Amino acid sequence: EIKEGRPDIIGAEAFRKEIEPFLANLESVEWQMLRSYVVGPIVINERIDNFNAPPGGRSMHFSIAGLFVVKNDKIVLWRDYNMG
Repeated sequence: EIKEGRPDIIGAEAFRKEIEPFLANLESVEWQMLRSYVVGPIVINERIDNFNAPPGGRSMHFSIAGLFVVKNDKIVLWRDYNMG
């Protein structure tokens, strides 16, 4: 069964508003790209997202499969799936 996550975030400004509070308390963020595939307008990335907290904080690391659809040089659809 596939469960939907959060509601869609539409536009760069909405994305910034959603992500900035989360990133503000981190020491660094690294997106480690493992593999990328392109088929027409579809891009699939396998990556590890590393959210590194300052000393004494809680760092988080996620194995992610990202799917992007590109149209007119812009991402029109972006989905991330946690590979656990």
